[in-house]
Amino acid sequence: MKLTATLTVALRALARNKLRSLLTTLGIVIGVAAVILMQAMGAGASARVSAEISSLGSNMLIVLPGGQDRGAFNGSMRSAPTFTRADLEAIRRECPDVRLAAAISSRSMRVVAGERNYTTSLIGTTGDYFAIRDWHTDRGRDLDDDDVRQSTRSCVIGRTVVAELFPGEDPLGAELRLHELTCSVVGVRSEER
Repeated sequence: MKLTATLTVALRALARNKLRSLLTTLGIVIGVAAVILMQAMGAGASARVSAEISSLGSNMLIVLPGGQDRGAFNGSMRSAPTFTRADLEAIRRECPDVRLAAAISSRSMRVVAGERNYTTSLIGTTGDYFAIRDWHTDRGRDLDDDDVRQSTRSCVIGRTVVAELFPGEDPLGAELRLHELTCSVVGVRSEER
């Protein structure tokens, strides 16, 4: 049979069974679209998870106080002794493969600037933390080791805190109140990547 005859027979069969042909075509289109959509969603989810892991740092180690059988899951972390500045210095001195080490303490707290207030995550840390997390500032400066040595009351704030507490204002040099403690804004973090 010639190609033209085959095409003619096929077109006649399609014309005779219009509804069946339409449903078959629709099934093929929906099937192909579903496969493409699932692959795109899988790739997007994979990229998102990779980005989240990368934001932590691909070679970052987090050390929490407490013994082997203590953990956040059984609630005994609160009774574990906390690390001291001497512990941090010992890690820096005695672990040559550790390039940077920073101490952190975090909690959620209400921050007040003038008549505005906002509840945010507060992280108390040392200067290396910015380099470890690959955080940069748009304006002002990062915290440094001099801030720690001199116990300055300095803080670097993020974009959300700027929008909530200083809309349309320059926050550099402004005072923030955290319960009884006040700190001076020395930097504004750049947008997250």
